[in-house]
Amino acid sequence: MESVQISGLSIAIMAFAVLFSLALPLVPYFILRKKIKARFVPVLIGAATFIVSALILERIVHGLVLGDANIYAYLMKNPMLYALYAGLMAGLFEESGRFGAFKLMRKKYSTSSDALSYGLGHGGIEAVIVLGLSMVSNIVLSLMANSGALNSTLAVLPAQQKEVLVASVNTLAAAQPAEFFVGMIERVGALAFHVGASVLVYLAATRQASFWLYPLAVLLHLLLDFPAGLFQAGVITSIWLIEAIVIVFSGLVLWFALKLLRAADNRLAVVREE
Repeated sequence: MESVQISGLSIAIMAFAVLFSLALPLVPYFILRKKIKARFVPVLIGAATFIVSALILERIVHGLVLGDANIYAYLMKNPMLYALYAGLMAGLFEESGRFGAFKLMRKKYSTSSDALSYGLGHGGIEAVIVLGLSMVSNIVLSLMANSGALNSTLAVLPAQQKEVLVASVNTLAAAQPAEFFVGMIERVGALAFHVGASVLVYLAATRQASFWLYPLAVLLHLLLDFPAGLFQAGVITSIWLIEAIVIVFSGLVLWFALKLLRAADNRLAVVREE
């Protein structure tokens, strides 16, 4: 391929994004640990639940559904249905995973702080995988392209893989440095949503009268992912609009969830005093 250079500023921002993906869940956790003695085990449970529910089970279903050429073609021709399908699957698998985890955790890890820690683990591992690992891959690709080492790699690859790699490098070269902040903004919103949704599902799993919060969390997850599905289908073309929606929506979900959590804790405190 022709010589392509990725700017040093872009590479620096990508490196910052890797560190950002690690700090995003850890900084809030250590703040919670200092203020309310949050425990780390729920963080690990949240991370493991995301991997099992979203990266394994959900992908198996996607493979079965989208692996059917007719279904895939139909969804691609109907972007609204595709966005609904993607959002619903994410909501069902992740919120069901949360619900099951809190049911298993309730004997040993059933405090409000555990719910918050779980949310940091669930959203944190997603940030590391979606943002951190992808940026590591982009950095390696950028350094190879800038040093000229990429050509020797391309020479031994099959034509299809070569086309994908060349397209990736060209995309990195064409991107403005500021565009690499998009993923970081998205992860802030996503983490806020995961903490909020975790609180809602925690209440649903530990308080019988609050079970309705579980299907609500599924619906909210669908609504969060729906605009992203439209973006992937090409209906919405502005990534900044998508990120604005994610930040505002996630902030509202987190605010609503924390308000319910405080009310539930206050009721529990009154019952104990009586």
